Amino acid sequence: MGDLADGSHQRTLTGHAVWPTAVWLGPDSRRAVSAGSDAEIRVWDVDSGECAVFPHPGSWVSSVCLSADGRLVLAAGHHQGRTLWLLDADTGDFVRAFEDVRDSRALKDPGDRSGEVLTARFTSDGRFAVSGEDDGRIRIWEMATGRCVRTLVRHTDEVYGIALTPDDRLLLSSSLDGTLQLWELDW
Repeated sequence: MGDLADGSHQRTLTGHAVWPTAVWLGPDSRRAVSAGSDAEIRVWDVDSGECAVFPHPGSWVSSVCLSADGRLVLAAGHHQGRTLWLLDADTGDFVRAFEDVRDSRALKDPGDRSGEVLTARFTSDGRFAVSGEDDGRIRIWEMATGRCVRTLVRHTDEVYGIALTPDDRLLLSSSLDGTLQLWELDW
């Protein structure tokens, strides 16, 4: 970490055995979360550099973020057949998986991996999560139930980037299709 005023370096956070694949700094800048290809999710105390290590039973994590209150970690990747789930940020306990976007019973090819979540973010009030998927879809999830409440379709390839304005009125998404899409969300 560094100081933007003078560019001075403040701290290096170390611990992942191999490269981190995702990182998120909490809104208050006191906690951070990272995931690595070492099958670990780490929740960091930014001031001390200490972290809690939570092994995950999946093969990969592509995105992590903290809720505004710092109590939950939203993770996208692969977790026991699910691609979007919540963890308790203090204990690492599994809280909930979101309804699977891949209903293997409905697929003609059980090996079909369409609908994998590649990135996800909480809304500022924590009531919803927004995910970008490998089939180009963006989904809005209700946190209380884990249900998908809306699907946005415009991208034609994998969605890797999602950004929300502080008031959650606008959503910007980026895709391998080479486009950025700006969405106005009517809550």
